[in-house]
Amino acid sequence: MSSHLLQVFLSYRGNNPGIFEVLVSKEDNELTCTCPGFNVKGDCKHVQTVETRIGNNGGIYPFKFLGTVKENDLKAAMETEILFREFVIKNTKIEVI
Repeated sequence: MSSHLLQVFLSYRGNNPGIFEVLVSKEDNELTCTCPGFNVKGDCKHVQTVETRIGNNGGIYPFKFLGTVKENDLKAAMETEILFREFVIKNTKIEVI
């Protein structure tokens, strides 16, 4: 199953601090997270945050870019999962939760 990175979260509280990624499946738009809580419960605050933002934005995830992004760079990033992941990490804000 292939997926795209949507958001990177830095978590500093709780028993499992770390950097976690929320991904969306290309097949069924299902959200998953790399945090331990999601692995145990199948849900987490990171996924809930992304779901809320998608719901509040008409079904589209509103990326928070660090600066101006060129349309050609975005189109090039859409070619593969790896390029899109690198684009998101380089150009969007990491959230702190």
